Parts: sequence; structure tokens; C-alpha cells
Amino acid sequence: MKTLIALLLAISVNAYSQNVTFQLFSKDPCAKNIKPSKLFYLKKGNKTYNPSHSSGLTVLDAPGKYKLIALFNNVSKDIYLKAGTNSDTLHIQSIQECHDPYSKPRFIGYCKCGEPCNGIEEDFYADGTLREKGEFKNGTPIGAVTFYYPDGKIQEIRVYNQAGILESRMRFDESGNEIF
Repeated sequence: MKTLIALLLAISVNAYSQNVTFQLFSKDPCAKNIKPSKLFYLKKGNKTYNPSHSSGLTVLDAPGKYKLIALFNNVSKDIYLKAGTNSDTLHIQSIQECHDPYSKPRFIGYCKCGEPCNGIEEDFYADGTLREKGEFKNGTPIGAVTFYYPDGKIQEIRVYNQAGILESRMRFDESGNEIF
């Protein structure tokens, strides 16, 4: 009987120790707040894990390596989750494309914290690595707007003329090869 109880205890402890949860938070540099995000999913092999609708908490099968795909700022990265509760915080981009269909003339351009970009504007990842850099006049991009991967390599270069019209676009994979 003692052996059976010990065996059941060992099984339940092992099952409990494999419980893995994940919570993603987003940090808004404009509002200066951090809040739970539900705009992501995790992948491991062919299986996709979505956050619950109420809490944003994701329950996973086992510890290990997962691919985090955040829908609010196009982040895709490997994360390593251990048994128990895990979390990560992603910084929301402060420079974003913005559209105001009700303004006259209609405004389409770039904004930083809700205001049209002016001069040379930069945005950074949480670790301080440059995420985006460009020159703007009243939200209109002028010249090159460059986007970077988290490791600092160039992801995309968009070149605009003085009127803010896109003239060319070059995209690169994470190895630096141009994507056509």
C-alpha cells in the first residue's frame, strides 16, 4: 500500500511539474504602461497554441522551445519555456503608419505617439537596438525609412521621394539576402 501511494504521489508531482503557462505583455512607450496582450500565438512543430480569451494566458503541453509570433508588431522569435509560469514583454513600436481618412486633405503617413513624425525619428527594441529610422516632414517620409531585425541587421528599406511617394522597397531575410 505504501508503495502504491508513493507511486501515485510521484506521478502526480511529475504531472504537475510539467504544467507550462505563458503570458505575453506589451509595453507602450507612448502611454508608458504595460498590459497583458492576447495578440500572439505560440508554435511548436505543427501545433499552434493560442491565449485564452479571458486572461490571455496560454497553457502548453510541455517545457521546451517555442516560436512566439506577436501580431501587434510583427515579431517572430524563439523562446524557451520551463515548467511553471513564463512571461515575456514586447515593446510596441512608437513609430507607426497612421491614416486619417476624415482629415482634409486626407492624411496618410507616419506618426510617433499619435503625432505626425517630423525630422529624423528613431524607434528602438526593448534592449536598445534600433528598430526603425527615417526622416519625415509632417508625417510624410522623405528619403529612406529603414527597418531593422532585433539583431541589428537591415530588414527593409523603403525609399520615398520629396512628395512622400514610395519609389523603391528592398526587403532582406535575417541572413542579409535580398528578398524579391
